[in-house]
Amino acid sequence: MEAQNPGKQFFLADAGRRVALHQILYRQQIILAFQKLRKNQIEPILIKGWSVEQFYPREKSRKTADIDLCVAPEDYRNAHTIIEELDFTPGIVDLHKGLRHFDKLSWSNLLSNSRLINLENIQIRVLRPEDNLRLICVHWLNDGGAEKEKLWDIYYLVAHRSADFDWSRCLDANGQKRRKWILCAIAVTHLYLNLQIEDTPFADEIKNILPKWFLPALEKEWADRVKIVRLEKFLQERDWKGLREQLRKRLHPNPIGASINLEAHFDNLPRFPYQFADIVLRFNRHLGRNLKAVKSFFAGS
Repeated sequence: MEAQNPGKQFFLADAGRRVALHQILYRQQIILAFQKLRKNQIEPILIKGWSVEQFYPREKSRKTADIDLCVAPEDYRNAHTIIEELDFTPGIVDLHKGLRHFDKLSWSNLLSNSRLINLENIQIRVLRPEDNLRLICVHWLNDGGAEKEKLWDIYYLVAHRSADFDWSRCLDANGQKRRKWILCAIAVTHLYLNLQIEDTPFADEIKNILPKWFLPALEKEWADRVKIVRLEKFLQERDWKGLREQLRKRLHPNPIGASINLEAHFDNLPRFPYQFADIVLRFNRHLGRNLKAVKSFFAGS
């Protein structure tokens, strides 16, 4: 019998306590954010994170980081001020103006179809399951599929769906182009996590749906130790090495993320035009957002 290692057991127990404390704090922050926003007549929708965790089995934990809240576009500025006044770790709440480019349905449609789920006697508003799955698929693709672990979100949302799950709303609400996006994300989950799809209406359609460039791009992304991180971090810390790695990453954009950013079809045409256009778009976006940080970076170097 293998000898017990008290040090290792203590470390694992301590790590478990840290995770449990993080989860308690995370949920309390969700509750407080909802309470503060509602007090100011703003109704948010929680996306990702805890809204997906509900579909996970008890024995499998889901890593959570920030709290993603969406509000009506006209409420965004006021909501941003309210969130900033909360005594939270900076950046813990990621506030969105509607669902931005992640979904094409109107805010009123998404809100009227949303659901309320109980969290410690507080009703937390989340997307209806069909909209939730669509969002999670598009968000994963938007990141170039960089986090393989996030495929479990898609897996459990599909595997633990209700009997009355409306596949038409999930797949067709944003048009045929995005329907294929979603099916490609589900196809990858089927391929790598053995997600069962035989009882779905698209079981035959999904068999050969992935474009020929898709899986090589995905596996190249998984093999790359450098992941996309906001440039502000490296500019503020004057981290030359980190900044070079991030710029290198952006000069060779992931074709999956570039296609999503350019609202492109997932077909077998070359991805280079989309990747080039993605470089230009991201450069303009980052330069405008980080102009002060760029000037400070070079002034202090």
